[in-house]
Amino acid sequence: MTEIHKTIDQLISEVACHGVIEAIGDGVSIQDSDFRILYQNKISRDLFGAHIGKYCYDAYALRDKVCEGCPLYLVFKDGVIHKTERHKDVNGSMKYFEVTASPLRNPSGGIIAGIEIVRDITKRRLYEKALLVSEERFKMLADHSPNMIFINKNGRINYVNKKCEEVMGYTSAEFMSDAFNFMDLVSPEYRVLVQENFRLHMSGKDIPQYDYKIITKSGKEIDAIISTKLIDHHNGKAILGVITDITDQKKLEEELKRRVKELEEFYNIAVGREVRMKGLKDEIKKLKSEIEQYEKRLSHE
Repeated sequence: MTEIHKTIDQLISEVACHGVIEAIGDGVSIQDSDFRILYQNKISRDLFGAHIGKYCYDAYALRDKVCEGCPLYLVFKDGVIHKTERHKDVNGSMKYFEVTASPLRNPSGGIIAGIEIVRDITKRRLYEKALLVSEERFKMLADHSPNMIFINKNGRINYVNKKCEEVMGYTSAEFMSDAFNFMDLVSPEYRVLVQENFRLHMSGKDIPQYDYKIITKSGKEIDAIISTKLIDHHNGKAILGVITDITDQKKLEEELKRRVKELEEFYNIAVGREVRMKGLKDEIKKLKSEIEQYEKRLSHE
């Protein structure tokens, strides 16, 4: 046995006897500079089988040479830690792993082997894929909505649908740029209200929908109703907002109010005229009665 392998065996023995490697909770293996597997902990053996003495590229990837992008190869080359991700069929099920390779050095600092820590990230990857599918479905539905839909996280716009771009005049890139201030979209007289409602919402309180005014890129003011919901978005809280343009509705309401007022004024005029006509008729009737009485008195004289 060479001095190098004696040193490696001593390191492995010292670490293993204290149960450190087994307690890590991830698959751990040690390979020498020729990529031959010198050690596997139980988790590594359970995941990939026992392969001590074999070349890692043969045991894990069924290859006859070092894998492309091998993190251990890079470690032997530059002496720093490298990470990568791999996927592999394990017992008929696709598994995803994060592989971290680090140098194993002798007392003088020379690299004598490499240690690989393999973490099963299958659940995380499957969750991310499911989340991606969910987000794509959301975007598909949102982009066909007649309402403006946005996601605001920490005061920044993270998403806008096509209707937002169409109505407000900004591109999605402009909405989501670091320099964009979403409060610039709110008419000045409503900014305090909107800021306070967002603050309350982020603290977990439900906020009923409310009316306010928004300003387009061209400076046009739009009457709107906003409904918001607190959601989990990319590992944090965010506000999902739905804005309905009610400008035409407001105009219709104003027109209806104007027509009602006109009708009320006409009614008051008509009623007043009717009252005056009735009074005039009563006056005429009274006058006729007085004339008749006067004529009767004249005839008796």
